[in-house]
Amino acid sequence: MSNMNLSDEDLSQIEQRLLAVSSGSWFVSLKHSETYYRPNPTVKRTFEDADGHPQTRSVATVGNGNASDPKDPRWIQQARDAEFIAHAKNDIARLLAEVRRLRASKDRNE
Repeated sequence: MSNMNLSDEDLSQIEQRLLAVSSGSWFVSLKHSETYYRPNPTVKRTFEDADGHPQTRSVATVGNGNASDPKDPRWIQQARDAEFIAHAKNDIARLLAEVRRLRASKDRNE
């Protein structure tokens, strides 16, 4: 990225991508996958179905199962990546709000 400045249009596009992601709370699961015999850090989300029952679904699996030992540096990195992904939804929302707050404050002071 040569230009790191964000225009209002850039912020709107980021916000649209944020609004398009799966609803619910996101979290990391470090349990064995149902489809693989090796553990993969998995980003999951919780939500209520149409009948109001709590549900959990996978959002993303990080890694390809080549690091099955939680002490393996590759597995540790995959868990860190999953943690980043799981927090991205809330982090991006907060960052967008902060950028807009700062811009509004700047505009008031000019």
